[in-house]
Amino acid sequence: MSRLKVLGIALALAVAAVLALGGLQGLGAPAHQQTGARSSGGSAQRAMGLVVVNLTEAASALAGVQPATAVAAAGQATPIPTMPPIEGPATTAAVEPPPAQAASAQYSSTNVQVEGIDEGDFVKTDGRWIYLCYGGVLYLITPGLKIEGWYAVGGGQCQLLAAEGRVLAIWSNGAATGLVLLSADGGLRPVARFQIEGRPLGARLEGSYAYVVVSSPLTPLYLVNGTALGELPGVSPTPAGVVAVVAVDMSSGRFNYTALAAGDIYRVFMYGDRLYLFQRPDGLQMLADIVEAGRSRLPEGLWEELRGYIENGDYLGLYNALSRSRAASALIGLSAPVNTTVYEIAVDGLSLGVAAVGEVPGLLTDQFAVAQRGGYLILAATEASAKAVPSLCFCPAIFIRPPNSTIYVDGRPWGSVPSIGGCRCPYLYVAVEEGNVSLYVVNADSLSVVAEVAGLAPGEEVHAGRLVGGIYYLVTYRAVDPLYAINVTDPARPQMLGFLKAPIFTDYLHPVGPGLLLGVAAGAGPPFFWGGEVQVLLYNVSNPAAPAVVSNVTVTNARSPVMSDYHAFLYRSDAGVAILPVYAPRPFVLVLSVEGGRLGVEAVVEGVYASRALYIGDVYYLVGPGWIGAYNSTFAEIGQLSLNS
Repeated sequence: MSRLKVLGIALALAVAAVLALGGLQGLGAPAHQQTGARSSGGSAQRAMGLVVVNLTEAASALAGVQPATAVAAAGQATPIPTMPPIEGPATTAAVEPPPAQAASAQYSSTNVQVEGIDEGDFVKTDGRWIYLCYGGVLYLITPGLKIEGWYAVGGGQCQLLAAEGRVLAIWSNGAATGLVLLSADGGLRPVARFQIEGRPLGARLEGSYAYVVVSSPLTPLYLVNGTALGELPGVSPTPAGVVAVVAVDMSSGRFNYTALAAGDIYRVFMYGDRLYLFQRPDGLQMLADIVEAGRSRLPEGLWEELRGYIENGDYLGLYNALSRSRAASALIGLSAPVNTTVYEIAVDGLSLGVAAVGEVPGLLTDQFAVAQRGGYLILAATEASAKAVPSLCFCPAIFIRPPNSTIYVDGRPWGSVPSIGGCRCPYLYVAVEEGNVSLYVVNADSLSVVAEVAGLAPGEEVHAGRLVGGIYYLVTYRAVDPLYAINVTDPARPQMLGFLKAPIFTDYLHPVGPGLLLGVAAGAGPPFFWGGEVQVLLYNVSNPAAPAVVSNVTVTNARSPVMSDYHAFLYRSDAGVAILPVYAPRPFVLVLSVEGGRLGVEAVVEGVYASRALYIGDVYYLVGPGWIGAYNSTFAEIGQLSLNS
């Protein structure tokens, strides 16, 4: 049975949000169109009306815009106050610094989607230091669990990126995103900082350049470093707000950014010198599509009026006219396809520019539904449609309806006007109905669809995916929960090789050696209550046409954060161990061996509520809320540092 996801588009509830958008039309100087921008479809342009404003020196050369005055560079950023000393948190059983303390030692990186592209997380290591953000404070910690420095970032949660002996902290105070670049030489020494309106959506690091994606609602005052811009980004027909990309040179401390009017960005993907932003349609745009699909059900005069609003991109006017007509109920049961808009951002150091805008059918329901091979994007999309469904209306159990108004002509009844009554509610909701999976191959430069495997999994939705070499593995969820193997060695000619039906769906896939995939799955029982299961499956995919489960480990009455956050998973290939936290009545960390094509339990670290694992040399570290523990190669504890003391 298909599932309806209500997107908060009850017509009566949409007005407040949209009024704010309508009030911004015409504000500010005209925006400049980014040079070199291409579009692969008119519908994407209608949806967003892409307008880009580059506002700093490196980007202004691309757009022909005068540089903004607020360029954040080393020595030009907002002055940073000197922090007073604090009492050091408690450390138990001091750990001897391992030989790996040298920067060249072997150490773990964050579990990421694309090899070579780091992702923001609250804990990082560069082999010399451990950077840990907790409680609004960034700590610089030695491998021996000694605090060498700290810095108050000002937000409850933060993301970190580390390179060149420096760490970039990214946090949000709700209204704005703050970034501060610090040197780890001689404690934590701030180099430069930057602030921009909105909240962070994701952060990526390629080489020594960091890229942070920030989203903000539309506002008359879009602030950068506390200064309102003199020129707002262009307002498209139905933007949800402003999306900005901030570039940071970790070596020099220089910042740059570009902004564009866009909708709801729900996926961020980076490969090489391209950053891709994936946007779902907003409710009023979907309403317009439904109105177009149902024009034959509407009175002719009303349709002509509504078409004018659609052609002018005035979706607020469309909504108001439809509400006044009381004809919305005629649209109940109608649907229109839901597409994802793709923005391609070209990145070259600090230079940023929109290279293309495209569109793909459906929604990307998992982060790993996006992959890249050669000059192509591989997109596993769950087909979706916006559907008008009746709204719920809750009225008093006892309701007295006012009498109708009757019209008399010369004493004779001419007709009556029915009373509205005291119980009114919106006529319909616009919801998204998901089902059916198709694979699309998209040119990574032009964003045009060049190939597809349609109807791959009828009635299913994408739940996990992984590209390994030339094979894309895909897990869908609903009834069958199969693992598919699709050959994309020649991306322009994808071919489904085989699939394996499974009794459970896999939440996360990870390659663990030639011909082997490890999957973390939710077993029987409610996944958010004790009684569920964590299952770890080992797939033999040496013959992609006939994948098979060859080993599994099941934990009852448990769940794992890996199911929703792949950063919580750690695989160490040289030791052949996989580490995942397990949340249970008594939480623990499960260490599995992957050897000889079988899974085994290497160790269980009991009584620790951890969400991350990392290693430096032969020492493993588990990280939980307000603490970090060190463990030897047999996972016996050798020290712990509390940040709550």
